[in-house]
Amino acid sequence: MKRLLVLVVTGAALIAALSCCCCGQGSAWEEFLAPIVAEIRGTPTTSSPTDPPSPTPVPQTPTDPSADPHVPTEAPTAPPAEPTPSITQEPAGDMGAETAELLASTIVPVRDLHDLAIRLLGLPADTPRTINPEG
Repeated sequence: MKRLLVLVVTGAALIAALSCCCCGQGSAWEEFLAPIVAEIRGTPTTSSPTDPPSPTPVPQTPTDPSADPHVPTEAPTAPPAEPTPSITQEPAGDMGAETAELLASTIVPVRDLHDLAIRLLGLPADTPRTINPEG
């Protein structure tokens, strides 16, 4: 029983390790798993992993470039550059001018939490800054 468990765990680890290698090299899962699935089902496979790969055909290059219509005879030219977009700012109008004037004339108070607590929570003006004056 232990030997079967060790074989299953080892097989799963091997498949996980090989999946990283297969994905990195561009192998298809069907090609990798076909012999395993065929062995489980008991059917012969059309190709085995030990078969040599079929040779890749090498295209013939013509000796005369003008004979091949796919070979460009002139150097490709770069497409014309598109103009750089610019930001156009429209006038703010009456409301925008009024808001800008209001912001310029407003005095922004300093962020003082003690003062805010006195004003917004209605605390007495003589409220100490700390809860425990000794500490």
